Amino acid sequence: MACGEYPDTLLSKATQQDDAADTRHLRKHPFELTDGAKGHQQQEGGKIMRYLVVGSGGPGFGSPEEAVEVLDSVVLPSFDELVQLEKKKKIVAGGLPVGDRAFVFIVEAKSNDELDNLLRKIPMWGSLDWEVTPLQTFAARAKQERQSVREYKKAERKK
Repeated sequence: MACGEYPDTLLSKATQQDDAADTRHLRKHPFELTDGAKGHQQQEGGKIMRYLVVGSGGPGFGSPEEAVEVLDSVVLPSFDELVQLEKKKKIVAGGLPVGDRAFVFIVEAKSNDELDNLLRKIPMWGSLDWEVTPLQTFAARAKQERQSVREYKKAERKK
C-alpha cells in the first residue's frame, strides 16, 4: 500500500456497505441491564445493554512515512474518539492488550443500532475486524439459574 492510500481504503470500505442496514457484526438479542445495574447513565424506564467490543487486525505500515500519515490521519483520531466515548460514559472500561494492535472495551448502548452507529464513528471502523458480544449481568444470570433449580426440584418431586 502506498503512502496516503489508507484513508481512501477506509472510506471505500465504509461506503461499500449500507450504513443503515449492515449490522451483521452485531449478535442479535443482547441481554439487558435494568435499573439495578450500576455505572451507567439511563433514562427513566429505559434499558441499557452492555457489549464487549474487540477491534483487531488492520493493515501494517509499508514505510516510516506511511506510518506517520496513518497514525496522524486515522489512528490518533480513533484514540481521540475512544477517549471522548469514555468521558461520555459510553465506554465503561477498556484499553489495548499490551503489545497488540487491537482495541478491547465494554460499551453501554440502548440498542444494536446505537452501538453500530457508535462504532462507525471511530475512524478505524472500516479497516478493523470487529467482534461484538452482548453481555448478561451477573444478577440476571443468577436469576435464570435460580429459576432452573426451582424447575429441576419441582420435576424431581413429581417422580
